[in-house]
Amino acid sequence: MPPSSVAANASKGMYGAGTPWLEGGGVAQRLGLAVRRERGAWEVAAGVELGRGDVRAQDLTIQQLETLAYADLRWRVPLGVALPYVGARAGGGWVHQTFERDQERMVQAVFGQSAIPGRDGAVGLALLTAGAEIPFAARLFARLEAFGGAVVPHLAAGWTARPYAGGRAAVGWRW
Repeated sequence: MPPSSVAANASKGMYGAGTPWLEGGGVAQRLGLAVRRERGAWEVAAGVELGRGDVRAQDLTIQQLETLAYADLRWRVPLGVALPYVGARAGGGWVHQTFERDQERMVQAVFGQSAIPGRDGAVGLALLTAGAEIPFAARLFARLEAFGGAVVPHLAAGWTARPYAGGRAAVGWRW
Protein backbone atom coordinates (compact mmCIF):
# COMPACT_ATOMS: atom_id res chain seq x y z
CA MET A 1 0.00 0.00 0.00
CA PRO A 2 1.66 3.28 -1.06
CA PRO A 3 2.31 5.91 1.58
CA SER A 4 -0.40 8.52 1.94
CA SER A 5 -0.79 11.68 3.97
CA VAL A 6 -3.20 9.82 6.29
CA ALA A 7 -1.60 8.44 9.45
CA ALA A 8 -1.77 4.67 9.99
CA ASN A 9 -0.52 2.18 12.55
CA ALA A 10 0.94 -1.28 12.16
CA SER A 11 2.37 -4.04 14.29
CA LYS A 12 4.68 -6.88 13.26
CA GLY A 13 6.42 -9.99 14.48
CA MET A 14 9.88 -10.78 13.19
CA TYR A 15 12.67 -13.32 12.98
CA GLY A 16 16.23 -12.15 12.46
CA ALA A 17 19.77 -13.38 12.45
CA GLY A 18 23.06 -11.54 12.66
CA THR A 19 26.43 -11.29 14.26
CA PRO A 20 26.44 -11.67 18.06
CA TRP A 21 26.92 -8.55 20.15
CA LEU A 22 30.07 -9.93 21.75
CA GLU A 23 33.22 -11.38 20.24
CA GLY A 24 33.37 -15.03 19.32
CA GLY A 25 31.79 -15.34 15.90
CA GLY A 26 28.77 -17.46 15.15
CA VAL A 27 25.25 -16.24 14.45
CA ALA A 28 22.70 -14.99 16.94
CA GLN A 29 19.04 -15.63 16.17
CA ARG A 30 16.40 -13.14 17.33
CA LEU A 31 12.61 -12.91 17.69
CA GLY A 32 10.85 -9.59 18.11
CA LEU A 33 7.69 -7.51 18.15
CA ALA A 34 7.29 -3.91 17.00
CA VAL A 35 4.66 -1.24 16.51
CA ARG A 36 4.90 1.67 14.12
CA ARG A 37 3.19 4.89 13.14
CA GLU A 38 3.11 5.84 9.45
CA ARG A 39 2.56 9.29 8.02
CA GLY A 40 3.16 9.86 4.34
CA ALA A 41 6.56 8.53 3.32
CA TRP A 42 7.79 8.48 6.95
CA GLU A 43 7.38 5.93 9.70
CA VAL A 44 8.52 5.74 13.30
CA ALA A 45 8.70 2.35 15.02
CA ALA A 46 9.55 0.97 18.45
CA GLY A 47 10.22 -2.66 19.25
CA VAL A 48 11.80 -5.31 21.41
CA GLU A 49 13.89 -8.31 20.42
CA LEU A 50 15.16 -11.36 22.26
CA GLY A 51 18.15 -13.21 20.86
CA ARG A 52 20.30 -16.24 21.52
CA GLY A 53 23.59 -17.35 20.11
CA ASP A 54 25.88 -20.22 21.08
CA VAL A 55 29.58 -20.05 20.32
CA ARG A 56 31.72 -23.16 20.43
CA ALA A 57 35.39 -22.65 21.28
CA GLN A 58 38.04 -25.23 22.08
CA ASP A 59 36.80 -27.08 25.18
CA LEU A 60 34.24 -24.35 25.91
CA THR A 61 30.66 -23.46 24.93
CA ILE A 62 29.46 -19.88 25.37
CA GLN A 63 25.71 -19.29 25.49
CA GLN A 64 24.62 -15.71 24.94
CA LEU A 65 21.16 -14.22 25.60
CA GLU A 66 20.37 -10.74 24.28
CA THR A 67 17.50 -8.35 25.02
CA LEU A 68 17.06 -5.16 22.98
CA ALA A 69 14.66 -2.20 22.93
CA TYR A 70 14.96 0.11 19.92
CA ALA A 71 13.46 2.95 17.91
CA ASP A 72 13.49 3.27 14.11
CA LEU A 73 12.98 6.16 11.74
CA ARG A 74 12.37 5.16 8.10
CA TRP A 75 11.69 6.85 4.78
CA ARG A 76 9.59 4.77 2.36
CA VAL A 77 9.34 5.13 -1.41
CA PRO A 78 6.53 3.45 -3.40
CA LEU A 79 7.98 1.42 -6.28
CA GLY A 80 5.42 -0.74 -8.04
CA VAL A 81 4.11 -3.41 -5.71
CA ALA A 82 7.02 -3.15 -3.25
CA LEU A 83 7.62 -0.34 -0.77
CA PRO A 84 11.41 0.00 -0.36
CA TYR A 85 12.75 1.99 2.58
CA VAL A 86 15.92 3.23 4.23
CA GLY A 87 16.27 4.18 7.84
CA ALA A 88 18.21 4.41 11.06
CA ARG A 89 17.86 2.44 14.31
CA ALA A 90 19.11 3.27 17.79
CA GLY A 91 18.69 1.00 20.77
CA GLY A 92 19.93 -0.33 24.03
CA GLY A 93 19.82 -3.67 25.72
CA TRP A 94 21.31 -6.26 28.00
CA VAL A 95 23.46 -9.30 27.25
CA HIS A 96 24.07 -12.33 29.47
CA GLN A 97 26.73 -14.97 28.82
CA THR A 98 27.22 -18.36 30.46
CA PHE A 99 30.27 -20.56 30.00
CA GLU A 100 30.49 -24.33 30.16
CA ARG A 101 33.69 -26.30 29.77
CA ASP A 102 33.68 -29.71 28.17
CA GLN A 103 33.29 -32.29 30.92
CA GLU A 104 32.37 -29.56 33.43
CA ARG A 105 31.40 -31.97 36.23
CA MET A 106 34.66 -33.88 35.92
CA VAL A 107 36.73 -30.67 35.95
CA GLN A 108 34.97 -29.54 39.12
CA ALA A 109 35.19 -32.93 40.88
CA VAL A 110 38.75 -33.92 39.93
CA PHE A 111 40.48 -30.53 39.89
CA GLY A 112 38.34 -28.77 42.50
CA GLN A 113 37.61 -25.89 40.17
CA SER A 114 34.34 -24.03 40.37
CA ALA A 115 32.19 -23.26 37.35
CA ILE A 116 33.20 -20.28 35.24
CA PRO A 117 30.99 -17.39 36.36
CA GLY A 118 28.61 -15.84 33.82
CA ARG A 119 28.81 -12.19 32.90
CA ASP A 120 26.30 -9.48 32.10
CA GLY A 121 26.54 -6.12 30.45
CA ALA A 122 24.74 -3.25 28.82
CA VAL A 123 24.70 -2.78 25.05
CA GLY A 124 24.06 0.22 22.81
CA LEU A 125 23.68 0.09 19.05
CA ALA A 126 23.37 2.39 16.05
CA LEU A 127 22.41 0.96 12.66
CA LEU A 128 21.47 1.88 9.13
CA THR A 129 18.64 -0.21 7.70
CA ALA A 130 17.33 -0.91 4.20
CA GLY A 131 14.54 -3.17 3.09
CA ALA A 132 11.28 -3.60 1.29
CA GLU A 133 7.70 -4.14 2.35
CA ILE A 134 5.33 -6.18 0.22
CA PRO A 135 1.57 -5.88 0.85
CA PHE A 136 -0.51 -9.07 0.67
CA ALA A 137 -4.14 -8.82 1.71
CA ALA A 138 -5.86 -5.55 2.63
CA ARG A 139 -3.90 -5.11 5.88
CA LEU A 140 -1.34 -7.95 5.87
CA PHE A 141 2.26 -7.29 4.78
CA ALA A 142 5.71 -8.89 4.79
CA ARG A 143 9.04 -7.17 5.17
CA LEU A 144 12.65 -8.13 4.41
CA GLU A 145 15.40 -5.99 5.90
CA ALA A 146 19.18 -5.82 6.07
CA PHE A 147 21.06 -3.75 8.64
CA GLY A 148 24.59 -2.81 9.54
CA GLY A 149 26.39 -0.49 11.88
CA ALA A 150 28.00 -0.64 15.28
CA VAL A 151 27.19 -2.30 18.57
CA VAL A 152 28.82 -1.08 21.77
CA PRO A 153 28.73 -3.68 24.58
CA HIS A 154 29.96 -2.91 28.09
CA LEU A 155 31.50 -5.76 30.04
CA ALA A 156 34.52 -6.10 32.31
CA ALA A 157 36.79 -4.48 29.70
CA GLY A 158 34.55 -1.40 29.42
CA TRP A 159 32.76 -0.02 26.36
CA THR A 160 34.07 -1.40 23.07
CA ALA A 161 32.58 -0.65 19.64
CA ARG A 162 32.44 -3.46 17.11
CA PRO A 163 30.80 -3.98 13.71
CA TYR A 164 27.33 -5.49 13.65
CA ALA A 165 25.30 -6.74 10.66
CA GLY A 166 22.37 -8.99 9.88
CA GLY A 167 18.95 -9.31 8.38
CA ARG A 168 15.40 -10.09 9.35
CA ALA A 169 12.03 -11.07 7.96
CA ALA A 170 8.76 -9.81 9.41
CA VAL A 171 5.04 -10.28 8.97
CA GLY A 172 2.72 -7.50 10.07
CA TRP A 173 -0.79 -6.12 10.21
CA ARG A 174 -1.93 -2.53 9.56
CA TRP A 175 -4.62 -1.16 11.85
